[in-house]
Amino acid sequence: MKSNPPAKKPTIREVARVAGVSSSTVSHVLSGKRPISPAVCKRVRRVVDRLGYRAHATAMHLAQRRTGQLGLVVREVQSSVTGALLEHMEAACRGAGYKMLLGIAHDDADLAVAYLGEFASGLADGVLNLVPGISVDRAKATCPGVPVLTYLRPHPDSPVLFDKKAATGLMMEHLWGLGHRRIALLWVPDLAPEQDRDPKELGYRDFYAQRGQEVDERLILRLEDGEDLRPMAEAAVDMGATALFATSDLRAAELLRWAHETGRRVPEDLSVAGFDDAPIAAALVPSLTTVPFPLPDLAEKTVRALVDRIEGRPPRAQELLPPRLLIRQSTGKIPPSPTEKRP
Repeated sequence: MKSNPPAKKPTIREVARVAGVSSSTVSHVLSGKRPISPAVCKRVRRVVDRLGYRAHATAMHLAQRRTGQLGLVVREVQSSVTGALLEHMEAACRGAGYKMLLGIAHDDADLAVAYLGEFASGLADGVLNLVPGISVDRAKATCPGVPVLTYLRPHPDSPVLFDKKAATGLMMEHLWGLGHRRIALLWVPDLAPEQDRDPKELGYRDFYAQRGQEVDERLILRLEDGEDLRPMAEAAVDMGATALFATSDLRAAELLRWAHETGRRVPEDLSVAGFDDAPIAAALVPSLTTVPFPLPDLAEKTVRALVDRIEGRPPRAQELLPPRLLIRQSTGKIPPSPTEKRP
């Protein structure tokens, strides 16, 4: 029994012949690179749909000298914040007419550089570096001749920046307004090569300095990745801390669990605050007061800046996004004490 031969795919010439236009006009209608009258566009698209024509992507990209793809290199995808950011990045790429290629470096700087170089070698029209350990200058040197931007850096070549120092001050102001004076900072330093000091630590110190208060160094609790924070939290409370401010929501969630296990009520006995507005923050009990990252804006503005470079538009000045608070159930006033007058 003979099988039927596969149906022959329609060509761009057939579409042009049926629509009564040239092949180049069909190409311009499909690519959108040149203006074509609405009536002709409508006629061509009707013929494309009727014949089932699909342009060969590789041929189109070769003709345009474009891949239609943007390469992104990230350190990890385990954190919920990174996952949410990548979803916004992909939507921004798609909205700009590009597909997203993803490289995961797994905390390996050499692998990150390899991905950057591979994307820049012809796989992508532009590259985004989201790896904290890879500097702006190193990313640019790895991608000669291809537009490359590095995400969220205090560097003029980074299109957008979130003011983490101001965000820390905003949370401190909230806790101070609730009567807390001994506020512990639990932080994991995450410095980019362009930074000498962590902006969250600076925001904490500046807040006390602006009020003429000395910082109790014992309440600045530096954590390493994966380190158990429970002994530090216990020590901070023993030293009179009434609020614990963790610089990530994941760490703040660990504090809530520790408080529950040790019989401390949040926020009646102790306030807990976080940073990020990770998806888990609103679902915790009590729900977590935090500083949200403006992920949709960060993604859209970063991708738009890269596409501007690719398509020859002049770069814009770096935009600094201001912070805001999400006040939920995990922070509250200090209960009045009959034996102690608070400042």
